[in-house]
Amino acid sequence: MTHGGHRCSLEDSMNALVLDLDFPALRKNKNIETFLNRYEKVMGHIREMQTKSEDFDRVKVIGRGAFGEVQLL
Repeated sequence: MTHGGHRCSLEDSMNALVLDLDFPALRKNKNIETFLNRYEKVMGHIREMQTKSEDFDRVKVIGRGAFGEVQLL
């Protein structure tokens, strides 16, 4: 795995952790609240910079199934 791959894995893990901890019952824990206050904003910026399907021009839908659709971009 390249260094870029490690960075993406770390970003995905941090993003999942921030999203999973962002509940009022969990925020009552002082350590969780401190963690979220430190990283919530940073992860929001990283989410904005990540590639999204809206960043591409859709050519056509080439398949649909129970779990979603396959698009040619």
